[in-house]
Amino acid sequence: MKYGPSFVTTKIGKKLQGDYPDGISRHERELNFVAGKLGDKDVMELERMATALYIALNDESNQSARMRALRLRQLKKHVSVKDSNEAVAEVDQIRSEWAELQSANA
Repeated sequence: MKYGPSFVTTKIGKKLQGDYPDGISRHERELNFVAGKLGDKDVMELERMATALYIALNDESNQSARMRALRLRQLKKHVSVKDSNEAVAEVDQIRSEWAELQSANA
């Protein structure tokens, strides 16, 4: 039995695969990367990471990780200091790994 992230194809998904057979294979590397990084996360971890990513992508002043973690706490008051710092660090790490993969394959 396989453990870890997986995709279940719905009826609509199967139709799309039939209509666009190259679509999934064209983005297989990206899908596997994301599934590998996020597949074991629970909904609370995903919420923190999604917010950390939102902050990073909308950060025009290139703030430090500490400042982005503080912003996460402003937006999500229920998130602890420790969890906000971890979410920002993990998102930064994933983005860095993805950038390295992109550079290596360019």
